[in-house]
Amino acid sequence: MTPDELQTLLIVQERDKRIAAARNELHSAPRQKELINRKLSQFKRKATEAKQCVIDIEKRIHDVEYEADAKRKAIAKMKIQQSETRKNDEYQRYHAEIAKAEAFVDQLETQALEDMETLETARQQVNQAVASYQKAQQEVQENLSRLECQLARIKQNLDQLLAERSQLISQVAPNSRETYERMIQGKGFPAIVPMNDQGRCSGCNMELTHATRLKVMAGKEVAHCENCGRFLY
Repeated sequence: MTPDELQTLLIVQERDKRIAAARNELHSAPRQKELINRKLSQFKRKATEAKQCVIDIEKRIHDVEYEADAKRKAIAKMKIQQSETRKNDEYQRYHAEIAKAEAFVDQLETQALEDMETLETARQQVNQAVASYQKAQQEVQENLSRLECQLARIKQNLDQLLAERSQLISQVAPNSRETYERMIQGKGFPAIVPMNDQGRCSGCNMELTHATRLKVMAGKEVAHCENCGRFLY
């Protein structure tokens, strides 16, 4: 590999880093969409639960009112029966049953009033939950649209980076290209690193030999780190 090829591969490496970053962003897009939609699902669930709560309270009120009405009819019937009896013990028995039934009706009416107050609060909570859900729908749609625009830009940028890389890598001899690709696969980024001011490889931070340091400073031939094998400049 010549120093000129190394310089070209250094540019290729920069493109490869950007390509990898772009692909990672594209790869994470489904997860981002999932998180955005999950947030909306949470608001939807709260609105659904609030609506169901109203339905349950309304049903409870209906059942209580139906039971109270049935009990009132039973009381009315017992009063008629009480007025028609001529026996004192039967009269007293009806009197006790009527009093007990009327007390129970009072309990039902109290429960209905309490449920109605609860129902009003529940309806307010439904309005708030639905409003929050509608707002979340709008925000989610905006976020998804923004994400789609971002992904479109990333894809366009990726296509451009790949075209640039293809043009650059074509300027490098096949054997040098293979060496670089093998280094990337084995070591990951970066495969081409500078020698730092202390004469160390900035990839593995190991001290370089005197001969390697001279070779890097001369810049006439390609040098490798004796420890990690990375290209040096």
